[in-house]
Amino acid sequence: FDKRAGYASIDADPATGNAIVGGHVVSGSNVVPRVARDAAPGAGIFEYADGEPVLGVTQWPPISVSQNGTISIFPMTATYDMSYSRIAPGNWPTFSTPVTGILPSPGFSSHNIAASKVSNKVSLVWEISTNTPQDAYQMNSTDGGITWDTPATLNPPAAFGSDTVTSYY
Repeated sequence: FDKRAGYASIDADPATGNAIVGGHVVSGSNVVPRVARDAAPGAGIFEYADGEPVLGVTQWPPISVSQNGTISIFPMTATYDMSYSRIAPGNWPTFSTPVTGILPSPGFSSHNIAASKVSNKVSLVWEISTNTPQDAYQMNSTDGGITWDTPATLNPPAAFGSDTVTSYY
């Protein structure tokens, strides 16, 4: 990165083999997502896409790249509301209008994203650690992040004995 960044994640574009890196950076008095893509596999020559102003003040942005090179990003606001955006092939460096109102809000950064390397499926997951027992949710898209289904509650993992507490960590 050409700027000091936090909360980095990395993926590879399956169509080109190029590295895609995401993180958040300070921009003025705000923290915003920043995505970089390598010019060629291993070249180390990056071009950047800033989330501001489209994504606004958001941080902790995990990224994932789908089969056709769409870059999906799943950042959170400073109040822990989640949003989703993407950069479709041919639209670099422009992020799509964010999908917001993803509920329930986790209350802290405990989220991730996965885009399929063989289909148009994208999945968002998050857990709410302030609840006892903890709750976890998953939300899926089958069209590359254009439309989304309703968040579904995930069943907690099995506990292996009376001394084990069910947890998503």
